[in-house]
Amino acid sequence: MSALAMLSLLAAIVLFVLFIIRWIKRKKRKRIGLSSLFCIGGFLVFAILAGTGEKQTSMASVAAPTPSVEVVPVDNRAEPTSKPTTSPTVAPPSSFAPSSIQAGYLPDTDFADACAAIGLDIDRIEKWADSSDWSDGTRYNFLYDGAGFTVYCDYDNIIQSIVMGVDTDIYKRGYEPYRVSDYIVDEDIAFSLIPLCKDAVSRNMNYPSTADFKLLDWTFGRERDVYYLHSSVEAKNGFGAESEMAFTAAFDLNIEAEKASLVYLLLDGYVLADERELVPERKAIEVSGKPRSATSDGAIVIVDGELGDYGKQITVDGNEYIVYFIPVGRYTVTAPSIYTVVYLENSKSYKNSDGYTEFETIEELRFDSGAKSFELIVENGQQVSITINSRATFTPLAPSQSADSSQAAIVKGEDINLRSGPGTDFDAVTKVSEPAAVTILGKEGDWFKVEVEGKEG
Repeated sequence: MSALAMLSLLAAIVLFVLFIIRWIKRKKRKRIGLSSLFCIGGFLVFAILAGTGEKQTSMASVAAPTPSVEVVPVDNRAEPTSKPTTSPTVAPPSSFAPSSIQAGYLPDTDFADACAAIGLDIDRIEKWADSSDWSDGTRYNFLYDGAGFTVYCDYDNIIQSIVMGVDTDIYKRGYEPYRVSDYIVDEDIAFSLIPLCKDAVSRNMNYPSTADFKLLDWTFGRERDVYYLHSSVEAKNGFGAESEMAFTAAFDLNIEAEKASLVYLLLDGYVLADERELVPERKAIEVSGKPRSATSDGAIVIVDGELGDYGKQITVDGNEYIVYFIPVGRYTVTAPSIYTVVYLENSKSYKNSDGYTEFETIEELRFDSGAKSFELIVENGQQVSITINSRATFTPLAPSQSADSSQAAIVKGEDINLRSGPGTDFDAVTKVSEPAAVTILGKEGDWFKVEVEGKEG
């Protein structure tokens, strides 16, 4: 509301009060009439000025330069070859991050390197905020050039992904990075495409003259040179009844030729055009740095998807999995996420009644039970598996006290002979291969006496 409109409203209120006073005192009708005219005039001036201000505000919110562009219609009605990628602006919480992060965004992580890889200028980040609603680590939100971004960081302070909008992984650990400048929406270009979008939608309607497009309800997305526009329109359908239809249109821009070509149109659930080029498959790249499954201070860390020192990839019913052969012993098991489940299983599989391969579960450690840690005893012939996207740490406890003070070890190599005595002259009892777990019973010269799967040698 403008200052002039406020003054008009104030004057109208004062005149109205004077009018009431004069009416009560029954002064001359002429003066009462003049007061009422001034009162009504003041209210009219206020209404006109307030309405003008609102109209100017509404128009200013959608006004944008309109460069000269040409729309090239597409009549292809094939099924979509790829999913349209839209990146609506998602505003993160307005709260500020902790002071340790404000001083330098995630200083103990590789966030700066990830930002450099995608061309994101850290100095232009706005409204940084942290969130604790991600089960596999910490999540952060921020704004950059008006677009919403989310940073996913695991429990080892390693950046896993930087997501723009809802589902556009600009940065994804283990894959080639995208450039953020290829996905930031230029609002001038986006608004200039609205008339072309309306025209393309209208030409595919039964009653285009009845089309009533939303004024402000537009969202935009971008994927390199392709801009996506999404909104809805009210119009008469094929039966002559009024209905609201949602639509998404995509335009391929040729900036040099000042030309925009319609390459995709989805109207009321029907794909009416799709000439988009298929996006090449994202290339995987080698990730440097220390594996998260590396051991430290005697503890064993296993991470889903990483072999580490104790993992082995197996194929079960045509699917590949990683299981872990932890050395025989007693451990305290901890996990950073309450969603982690650790399974201790018999390493020998069997077929269930449906013909599928299974491993007998000996013990199940569920961290959603409220427990911070569990004690676990691992014996020969047993393996460990964990839930997807999980990590668990096995810290050895004091070794089991036995008469021969046995120790645990893992076999390295394939088809190693277990002999009946300390030398190659002794017969082979059996063969063992990596990563079989053995119990060391003693040592004679360069030979260890061990027990494996119930056999000694």
